[in-house]
Amino acid sequence: MLDRSLSNVDVNYKRNNTNNVFKWTFTKEGTYHVLTLEPYTAKYVKVIKNINTKITLAIIDYENHDVQQCKFVCDNNDVELIFNDAVRTFAQNAVDLLTDCPSRERAGWLSDSYFSSTAELYLTSENKVERAFLENYTLLEKCNLPKGMIPMVYPSDDYDQVFIPNWSLWYILEVEKYACLHNDHSLVEPSIKKLLEF
Repeated sequence: MLDRSLSNVDVNYKRNNTNNVFKWTFTKEGTYHVLTLEPYTAKYVKVIKNINTKITLAIIDYENHDVQQCKFVCDNNDVELIFNDAVRTFAQNAVDLLTDCPSRERAGWLSDSYFSSTAELYLTSENKVERAFLENYTLLEKCNLPKGMIPMVYPSDDYDQVFIPNWSLWYILEVEKYACLHNDHSLVEPSIKKLLEF
């Protein structure tokens, strides 16, 4: 629901280096329904339009809906609020992969994923998103890191060839945890063997 009381707030969209800007140009009069699929997050949205143009704006939630089955009730309203906020945070950061931040890094950092995957198990009774996240590492063919080393965040570009070795150790811990919890060792062999060789 858009807050109409903020309709006169003007945000300088050039204030930092992350500008989610898109432009549509229509050459004929008419009614258009347009959609952008980027996982934007926003406190404010600035619309710049022709004076004769009428715009209706809507935002579609792009979240992990498996958390809807999760319920928590207690006598402490503050604890309930914290829990519900944690569930919303997880839902926004675990749509298809475990991610660090839905508006900034649409990929997951190892070590963050270890803890997020634990939350996924508690909140959804499964680890579908974690499996997709870990499986991506087994599909990694080329990167700009030494042979056998894996990126700290993936999928991502690693043009700078920078890596911190202990991030890869988090990967080993997470794959082992996943294998033990789900009796699924299919993710163990491909990446960890190369990593240990490194």
